[in-house]
Amino acid sequence: MTNPSLDYDEILGERFLQPDAIDLDEASITWAAATSQTADTDDPWALYLQLLAGVGVQHWLQERSPRLRHSSIENPARSSLIQIGNTLTHLLPTPCLEDGSVEIPDRILETANLDVHLLVEVLEELGQVQVRGFLRHPELMQAIQTAALQPKDGSYTVPIDWFDLEPDRFLVQVEAWEPASVSEPLVLENLDRNPQRVAEALAGPAINAATWFRDQLDQVAQELSWMLLPSFSYSAAMRSLRSPVEQLDGILSDLTRYRSVTIPTAARSAAYDFRVEGAALRLYVVTWELPSAGAAPDWNLLAILSPQPDALMPLGTRLQIRDAQTLLTETTLDDASGTFLYAQVIGEPNERFLISVQSPNDISLTLPPFVFLP
Repeated sequence: MTNPSLDYDEILGERFLQPDAIDLDEASITWAAATSQTADTDDPWALYLQLLAGVGVQHWLQERSPRLRHSSIENPARSSLIQIGNTLTHLLPTPCLEDGSVEIPDRILETANLDVHLLVEVLEELGQVQVRGFLRHPELMQAIQTAALQPKDGSYTVPIDWFDLEPDRFLVQVEAWEPASVSEPLVLENLDRNPQRVAEALAGPAINAATWFRDQLDQVAQELSWMLLPSFSYSAAMRSLRSPVEQLDGILSDLTRYRSVTIPTAARSAAYDFRVEGAALRLYVVTWELPSAGAAPDWNLLAILSPQPDALMPLGTRLQIRDAQTLLTETTLDDASGTFLYAQVIGEPNERFLISVQSPNDISLTLPPFVFLP
């Protein structure tokens, strides 16, 4: 007697099995199945495929580009979006490419700062996932407009041939936007649920802010492309606020005049440009020694978060500073008229601090720890 299931499996193997497909382990499949059944969703099957796609893409990134940082997919409500390097990426799962088209939910096109759509074929019967191609979001929107596409039942039907079907080109492009860095920022979803990773980050290579007083950046800061800034002038003149020096001068003038923050003229500062979920942000760190009778004085760490020129900081963005024991301070952008966030702590000699920036969707970027070792 012929076994129909065996014939079907053989057909699948011959038709779809690809040498560069990602084999999903049993634990990942079980997790995706359980999560899709317990999550608050109207379509558990679609969520199951979405979670399998996310697990597969994470394995693909680890195999093809292990140094490329990326966020997790722990939150089912956010499982279709993943931060890969500096790009906010929409994972688009499909069970088969033979139809020549894929469905893209119209609601995903409204996602702020979305960069790219990654086409992921999910061969659920085989326990495999394969990254098939990518399409940059601005190109998709332009193509939809040119073709006069209209959504049907909440989705756009998009031809497969709109995608670049060479996914390795996606990695090349993303890596080109990444700073060549050994001490990379830590990108996590819900940092508070990852105390072990926080402890590991605190124990890792640190940025020594004391070198700034010698007009130097240490190796860690150089690897991350920090910018050492000259002494600021607190100028009240009208400025373009486009360069880091000009923008920081304006912010420091605001802090000293209206928020009772005292900053000595001997303080030094550095700036770092980065992205979290597509938002182009700039972090300033200002530091100085505090008067002390001891041989090793305490030091002050002032962190300031602002948007880069011509960019906006999303409402709900948070700036956090931690030490080895706890979250010391947190400030949130909850007013659309706000232009920056700041947080300040005082450290003892050899004390380390972690600065984190958390998006409204709980994706955190945490920098290497800061120390002050003259």
